[in-house]
Amino acid sequence: MARLFDPIDLHPSLRLKNRVVMPPMLRNHAGADGVVTQEVIQHYVARADGGVGLIIVEATYVREDGKLSPRQLGISKDTHIEPLSRLAGAIREHGAAAAIQIHHAGGVADPKTIGGHGVAPSADAFPGPDGPRELTTAEAHQLAALFGAAAGRARAAGFDAVELHGAHGFLVNQFLSPATNHRHDQYGGGPDGRLRFALECVQAMREAAGNDYPIIVRISAIEERPNGLTLEDSCQIARALESAGACAIHVSASLSSPRDYEPGHLVPLAAGIKQAVSVPIIAVGKLHDPELANRVIEEGRADLVAVGSQLLKQPDWPQRAAAVLDQEV
Repeated sequence: MARLFDPIDLHPSLRLKNRVVMPPMLRNHAGADGVVTQEVIQHYVARADGGVGLIIVEATYVREDGKLSPRQLGISKDTHIEPLSRLAGAIREHGAAAAIQIHHAGGVADPKTIGGHGVAPSADAFPGPDGPRELTTAEAHQLAALFGAAAGRARAAGFDAVELHGAHGFLVNQFLSPATNHRHDQYGGGPDGRLRFALECVQAMREAAGNDYPIIVRISAIEERPNGLTLEDSCQIARALESAGACAIHVSASLSSPRDYEPGHLVPLAAGIKQAVSVPIIAVGKLHDPELANRVIEEGRADLVAVGSQLLKQPDWPQRAAAVLDQEV
């Protein structure tokens, strides 16, 4: 029976010292042009020192029109590689594996930040004077290729893995969801069409970074909105992503409003996806209680546990949790 601080092979090329994951959380501390700063490095080094097994660096934009904020990290240019390599190297030197999330905000990109209208699978899903324009079929294919280029930069920068952000209402999720994808070309029209963009992203990532490079995909297992994704939909999506080459599925959700959720409220979703695939599953959702986090692993409901806000408060949470559980980091 596995425990929270047991090692795990996330991929044949990536063995983690424990099952604690720092999920991507936007901090908006990048410098000009999305470049890594010393502030960014210090932030992640503190969590690596605290005993995290895997750090997934916050969402980095693959193209400037997908930015959420002026100080978001970028991975859209080759000039980003060297600063990112300093970040990846620092994380690894301090004992954690380093992954990085690649991202495009799609229809919810900030118009002020990007200096105009964004892009989306379907413009009518984002009404309003500042709403995005709809991507053409050719543009959608070209944008998927940019995720591939970003994955190639992640590998060149020395990251152990890359995560495709397919959750939380951003571009990949917008293509996957019937609530935001009203297209009638090859990228819409039904479940297979809505899946096409995500699968092209993974294919492009494998071509650019190599078939041996670990690719994690984060998904929203449910969407609390009319015509949003259901767990049944997401099980099909997860199976397709596994077949395409994803080495792990990071299970989150798109929830309609902030409220006081119970600890572990998203674990049933992770457990549901785990029944559909054979790759490791990362669970998230108020899992800061060490006993609960350990129980999720022991009961086989997920293979890894992501601890977010608590790591912002307590960078050494893994060491504290290991002491409570009488395990070793």
